Amino acid sequence: MVLELNTVQTLGLSILVLYLGIFITKKIKVFDKYKIPTPVVGGLIFSLFLSLLFYFTSIEITPNEYLRDFFMVAFFSTIGLSAKIRVILKGGKTLASLMILATLFLFVQNAVGIFVAWSLGIPKAIGLLGGSITLTGGHGTGIAWAGILKKTFNLHLANEITIACATCGLVLGGLIGGPIGAYLIKKFNLKNKNKCLKAGNIDEYIHTESIVDLDGILESIAFISICIIGGDFIHEWLQYIHYGSYGLPKYVSCLFIGIFITNIIDFTKIHNTNEKSLATCSDLSLGLFLSITMMSVKLWDLVDLALPLFILLGTQTIFVILYSIFVVYRFTGKNYDACIITAGYSGLAMGATPTAIANMSALTQRYGYSVIAFIVVPLIGAFFVDIANTLVINLFVGWLA
Repeated sequence: MVLELNTVQTLGLSILVLYLGIFITKKIKVFDKYKIPTPVVGGLIFSLFLSLLFYFTSIEITPNEYLRDFFMVAFFSTIGLSAKIRVILKGGKTLASLMILATLFLFVQNAVGIFVAWSLGIPKAIGLLGGSITLTGGHGTGIAWAGILKKTFNLHLANEITIACATCGLVLGGLIGGPIGAYLIKKFNLKNKNKCLKAGNIDEYIHTESIVDLDGILESIAFISICIIGGDFIHEWLQYIHYGSYGLPKYVSCLFIGIFITNIIDFTKIHNTNEKSLATCSDLSLGLFLSITMMSVKLWDLVDLALPLFILLGTQTIFVILYSIFVVYRFTGKNYDACIITAGYSGLAMGATPTAIANMSALTQRYGYSVIAFIVVPLIGAFFVDIANTLVINLFVGWLA
């Protein structure tokens, strides 16, 4: 028996799942150590409960998909609204180098995923899900593309595979970053010239002196609404002209509308955007989006794919380690800053920006702070990699379709 939740029921339950994740993360430090998103923690526990409910009673609970999709496009709209060109330019040559390296590795990740899937005799689309879609992209990008792959390749377990790969990627990304950095520091006897600097984060370079208040929240919601309305129009127009064989996800259009709006405002100086309120809306949208997505995961369907996914993710981890040490470190300067950037990038390539920052923080607390690393890596993870990843995924899906 299937119980379909309405919009209000889905919203209420997703908030409870989000709070459950926050509570569990505070109590069990391992989740915080590897920076597993709180909605994923709460969602996994709730999914286990749903699995037991289904096993003993055959009752299946299905959340409202419209609300999930709304929060997804809202989140990616905030990513676009945060992408200011003047901030990107602060990273200089090192930022440009890491942009190129990160983009090249997107091709590597997808090629490796498809090859491993082909070798194991499973659908190549699963290899794509175990590539840049979920590893570099994370849960948000993964779920956004899971629907496309499910429809295009008749991949019924797309959502479940996405959650499994993205979650394992976060853990693996958190495990490899510290050892990679420590290895490079010891091997090349790297010294930090700025040990007097204290640890910080990207906020001091991006955010203005704004506060989260009602006006800021309303302003952010207004901008997000404009992005969604404009994104809907562009998405429908692209479908009308039959763009591609399957169409781009709607969030892509919303993201680019956000980039256009924020840079027009930034260059003309006609308005000071409340960036902290926007960041709050971004966190809320992502949290509720992931909570609702996790509520619909059917863990009982993943048993037969456990071994193939283990091999796939293990292979991807090896490639990230090799690429980080032999390519990223070399082409970002071969110095202490490059080492910290490399450790952060390894977390970003397997997990998400919080994982990358956690890797860098662990190293800098022991060896000293790196200003450029805490500018470049969060900038790449905050919005550039999502844009580049979308284009690369689009190419691979079109090739497999």
